[in-house]
Amino acid sequence: MAKHPINWMFFCYNIKHYLIDNVNVMVHISKRKVSAKVLAEMKTQLVNIFFVQNSRKNFESVLYNLLTPSEHILLAKRVMAIGLLDLGYSTYQVSELLCMSPTTLGKIQNKVENTDSFSSITKTLKTSRGRKIFIENLVALLTPGGASKKLQQQLYTDIDKWKSGM
Repeated sequence: MAKHPINWMFFCYNIKHYLIDNVNVMVHISKRKVSAKVLAEMKTQLVNIFFVQNSRKNFESVLYNLLTPSEHILLAKRVMAIGLLDLGYSTYQVSELLCMSPTTLGKIQNKVENTDSFSSITKTLKTSRGRKIFIENLVALLTPGGASKKLQQQLYTDIDKWKSGM
């Protein structure tokens, strides 16, 4: 089985289209509980599905056809949150900017600070292309009226700094 790193910024690249059509859609999970053993097997199978893809086109096809538009938004927001937390924004600020739950962001922040679970995402942000895509998608994900004017101004000032670093 060929292993290819997942380029999360590529995943987020077209998220703008999903936001336009599906802003108020929420992901729903069945109330039926799955055993720990079955859940572990499901996770392994999911990883295998993504890593067996031998081209970007195949990866894109599986990703976009497997997940619903609302799941695309959910994942894209989490990727953007990881980027913002890595760049030094607080969980409160990220919550306000992306309209995400502080509980979810606390869990993500804990992993960002205490593990290397998201190193592929943070490494991508350090490349010129990764930063460019991150900025484009961050602006697309911002909810109008969601963040205070002061925080929005800080973000746009930071975006200008990041652009000059490309």
